[in-house]
Amino acid sequence: MTQNSMSVGSGTAYIMPCRRAVRQRWRNRRYSPSHQRDRATQAASATLDDLSGSVARLARVPVLLRNFLYLDDGLSSQYLAQLEGGVYDETEQSTVSGSNRGGEAGAKAGPFSARGSRGSNAEESQARIVRQTPEADFRRLEKLLDDADGMQWLEALDDTIWQGLERGEMLRIEAQLKVPSLYQYGELASTFAPYMEMLESFGEPVDQEAQEAISGFEQINSMLKDAVVVAHAAGTPRFKFICPLKRDMLREDLGSLSGECVVVGALGRRLKARERYSLLDAMGLSGLPRDERRKMERDMKKHMPDAVISAPAALLTPLAVYR
Repeated sequence: MTQNSMSVGSGTAYIMPCRRAVRQRWRNRRYSPSHQRDRATQAASATLDDLSGSVARLARVPVLLRNFLYLDDGLSSQYLAQLEGGVYDETEQSTVSGSNRGGEAGAKAGPFSARGSRGSNAEESQARIVRQTPEADFRRLEKLLDDADGMQWLEALDDTIWQGLERGEMLRIEAQLKVPSLYQYGELASTFAPYMEMLESFGEPVDQEAQEAISGFEQINSMLKDAVVVAHAAGTPRFKFICPLKRDMLREDLGSLSGECVVVGALGRRLKARERYSLLDAMGLSGLPRDERRKMERDMKKHMPDAVISAPAALLTPLAVYR
């Protein structure tokens, strides 16, 4: 019994120094310079990975696809020809890819070695013709202007910026677009007229006053060659841009243009302090005698306040409207 106890005791006494030695070696390794360098290297590597990922995310350029509500492709081509020295309708693109098929053989003698391959090279070529579209022309024009710092982005305006705008300058305006009531009534009249004719064909009476009103709006709508809309700068809506849109260049119904959008165009003249622009100008009646014009503008403004536009406002030749 005594020998067994002593044996167990001596074993315990032998195990304890071993454990202390293992712990000491672990401490020495943990706090050794080489171990510290390894840990610092790992931490630095992790930090670099994080920084690389952040830089990659910041450097990522989003792809912007545009929904064009209006695009004047003829004007885009004119501006593009001035920057590129001409126009082209299509380009030919070709790609060539090759591959090596076969096996490899090698030999080694002492410090020298050689390797060779045998087989056949295969090439594959593809060619395609890319036709330019109005959207592609506009995108090229926009990029050329951006690269040359030739287009000013306007989100908000103040009096200093407004006075600094120059005639002929290309602008990209984040705007709230509004379609004057007269155009909306004209579109509504054109839409409703066929239904009135259908009602009359079925013997349903149509109010004479309604017929006259619809006929009047149709006549006015036919006189308005261009659809004049007003772009209010999104951040400062008191600054307005008067935009005559060519109807055959519209991609959507006129009514769907109302709301937030981006307007790209060339700046015309700014209205003088007391000058007004009204839909009489859009109808070609700007040459009316001054007193008669003022009376008509007062009557228009009484029934359609958005038919008369006062300063600060400027004329803009629109190139594109998109969201």
